Amino acid sequence: HHLLPPISITIISMGIQEYLDTQNISSSDVAPFVIIHTVLSAILVGSTWWLCYSAASLTSLQPAAKSLGIDEMPRSALLNSLVATPFISDGIKRRACGSLVALEKASRNSKLVAFLDRKFPSLDATRLCVSYAEAKLGRLFFKPLTIPGRIWLSWTGTKAWQ
Repeated sequence: HHLLPPISITIISMGIQEYLDTQNISSSDVAPFVIIHTVLSAILVGSTWWLCYSAASLTSLQPAAKSLGIDEMPRSALLNSLVATPFISDGIKRRACGSLVALEKASRNSKLVAFLDRKFPSLDATRLCVSYAEAKLGRLFFKPLTIPGRIWLSWTGTKAWQ
């Protein structure tokens, strides 16, 4: 393992400090920025997870399931949107349904889901796990928008904090 020589670290540090100075960023801005960014990230994760969990039961996809030749359609907000999109092929829709059914089966057999079912019987633990995966996929899709947005909001919030 070759570590950077001390002179390289000094040059890198000077370059970073010069950049921060030209951007009017001080070291005291780091903590508020990190706090705001972390809070925004937690809000994004929680809100997308909640949205996928609660929106799954809004509409029945059984008519769509029959048109795709699927016996039973999983409850899914993301799948609902996918199935409603006319330019996506039926083959892709069937594979997405199959993947979600496999995910539901795997989560039903997990120890975490069994634990949550015992401790919180009113909670649909399987749906909770599947909706987390759906929300994660949705966040990955929109990452090119959400990351710059969170950075900008964090920076704006940091400047307002002071």
